[in-house]
Amino acid sequence: MKRMAAACVPLKLRLELTRRCNLRCIHCKVHCGEQPGGELTAPEIAALLDQARSLGTIEVSITGGEVFARPDIMDILEAILDRDFLLHIQTNATAMQPHHIAYLAARAKKILRVSVSLYARDAAIHDRITGTPGSHARTLENLFALRDAGVPVFCFTLLMKENAAHARDMQAFYEEHALPFQFNTFIIPRDDGCAAPLAQRIPLEFLPDLPVNWYGYLNPEGPEDPAQFHAEATLDAWCPAARFAVVTAQGDLIACSLLREPAGNVRETPFADIWLKSPVLQRIRDIRLKELECFSCDLFPSCKPCAGLSLLEHGDLRKRPAEMCRLSRTLLCGKA
Repeated sequence: MKRMAAACVPLKLRLELTRRCNLRCIHCKVHCGEQPGGELTAPEIAALLDQARSLGTIEVSITGGEVFARPDIMDILEAILDRDFLLHIQTNATAMQPHHIAYLAARAKKILRVSVSLYARDAAIHDRITGTPGSHARTLENLFALRDAGVPVFCFTLLMKENAAHARDMQAFYEEHALPFQFNTFIIPRDDGCAAPLAQRIPLEFLPDLPVNWYGYLNPEGPEDPAQFHAEATLDAWCPAARFAVVTAQGDLIACSLLREPAGNVRETPFADIWLKSPVLQRIRDIRLKELECFSCDLFPSCKPCAGLSLLEHGDLRKRPAEMCRLSRTLLCGKA
């Protein structure tokens, strides 16, 4: 897969379908609203999928906002699955209806997973984080309905000040119900520049007690040969930026969810022309590891820096991302 990505084959396409969301999570990196703002229509998405498929895309991930807040979500799901893509869905699960679950169950062989956000075993804590009373009950109802219908589910819990003290209780809940899960505590500013989510970053002294597999998060394929991370290697040695395609709700093709400079808009320019010819994407693809401040760090390459966070913090994606340093120095715990 890395070789294909290095050859500029966009094996994965991430669609940010909407900024609409029925929740108001205190940590969210997305500036959400109630109304659509020039979102790609289902027919436009279908046309984009055809173009992506011609370049070699095999997997589509959909996210928001909340994807099930779109009234035409069934049309979009059908466009993806009828074209035989593998599908990954990111959702809070509260807006799902029984017919959504039945449809996904009928197409379960093409569903990689439905990733559901859950923040606490305790409903009061979860609902406080989402800003929405009753959201915990609704999420659990649909999470178990999906699982019982044979749809592969995966639970994601972002740990923050509001729920960190209850992380072990959440872990016990997942284990009791045999639910696959991941904890993380990577909190970044909102994409409109608002720094409010950063208030939820967990103080350094509490990090060692968290059940966070930070090494596994940074190294999802397990230990790798350090020799591949040599000075002349490019950023795609681990980073999917500009190697897997991301298209926003308004049709901008961007390098990743954090590197949001538009490379072009699929409403105006064919997907292939943007993907293969954009100087915005090529600048990122040309970066060599020796250019990164992190290249000389003793934790590299067990700790792999996030170029998007570097850009947010310093305006330069080659700089050392301070928040990743803070987390890695504590959470790698000698595994580097």
